[in-house]
Amino acid sequence: MRASILIACTALVSLFASPLASAADEPSKALRGVARHIDIRGVSCELRSKPTDPRTAPVVLSVETVGDVQRLAVVGLRSGVVDLAEFIECSDGTRPSGLPDLRLDFVTTIPADAGLDLSTRALPTMLSGRRPDWLWKVLLGVWLAAPLLWTLRKWLRWRASRPKPPEPQPIRLDSLTELVVTMGARPLTVPERGALELLTLRALLELRSASTSTTGNLYTEARLDPQAASLLDALERWLHHPSVPDQPPARLRKALSELADRLAAARQTRTGGAA
Repeated sequence: MRASILIACTALVSLFASPLASAADEPSKALRGVARHIDIRGVSCELRSKPTDPRTAPVVLSVETVGDVQRLAVVGLRSGVVDLAEFIECSDGTRPSGLPDLRLDFVTTIPADAGLDLSTRALPTMLSGRRPDWLWKVLLGVWLAAPLLWTLRKWLRWRASRPKPPEPQPIRLDSLTELVVTMGARPLTVPERGALELLTLRALLELRSASTSTTGNLYTEARLDPQAASLLDALERWLHHPSVPDQPPARLRKALSELADRLAAARQTRTGGAA
């Protein structure tokens, strides 16, 4: 009977003692990013923090001596369990003895998807997420368009500042002699070219005394003379061919000048005979 009671009591004690022991083995909770102070007494040496790389260390730790108490000030940078004993040492570089349990479990109340993790992996994602994707395209377009717009603006200013060529002086379109003189000084305008072709045809017909012919036969009448036909062919090639320059060939200009002189002499002869 006594043995049964002893076994039952032992079972009850082990049942209640097991959660208490497991709770004592768990590290203390601490908020990540918030300073936590821990007082240590009874250590055999003066403590100091070990040198660590701040880019990879999970905590920032400092030691301050206040009387017979050595106070640890620690800030957790990452979530998880950290043993602070790994980050402190004696002032002579030896491992301290008599340290209490310095494990801390750093927790956070920030949601996991908040994008505010202080780890080096999360930092580029946090910074790049603040800018929309189209912003880089706009900046690239502005960078490429700025020199083009500047060049176009300079070209437009240069074009506006150029002196305009003088407009041709008006001449008589019924005078073959004046047109021949003008074509040697400057390019003829489109109306002047048309007048030159018609006046040349009229001069050839007038020299042949065929001015009474009908309009449909004027071109045929003028081409009955081989020299007149050669002159008309050369004139048409210069007036209507797209690759011909503005200035006529020297032979054509000479032939037209001789035609104008012959026409003026013929008219003067007819005028003198009539008188």
